[in-house]
Amino acid sequence: MPTSGTLTIDNTSPKFLPAFTVDNSLQPNTVKITAEGELNSTTTNSIANWTVTSTSSPAITYSIALATLQADKKTVLLTLKPLDSMMASTFITSADAPNIIITPGTAITDTAGNPYVAGAVTGVGVTLTRDTKAAT
Repeated sequence: MPTSGTLTIDNTSPKFLPAFTVDNSLQPNTVKITAEGELNSTTTNSIANWTVTSTSSPAITYSIALATLQADKKTVLLTLKPLDSMMASTFITSADAPNIIITPGTAITDTAGNPYVAGAVTGVGVTLTRDTKAAT
């Protein structure tokens, strides 16, 4: 016998929390951003769908090597290309960390297939794990 019920359709675009974590104590440096809901791993793991920039002067667009959706399906770890002290795009200084902007691409979708549409995520409440090692 058929039962009646309610069908809920998720048509809400994914959103990212305004705070994220910059870790320049690791080499290569990483940036971790978290969504409010679960993300699609195929679209989220494509580096072409992410831009990390700094509004410092001069402005920097960082070179991303990996985008990895974590086990919780909400947290994305963006790993920069290996450190090259001659290329500012491969490391985030402690001074630049508060000025980081992450722009997820519109090709990123949640697990229901809804595309991201909200634009850049600024570093309100950025947490920095600071590199405290002496330069070598």
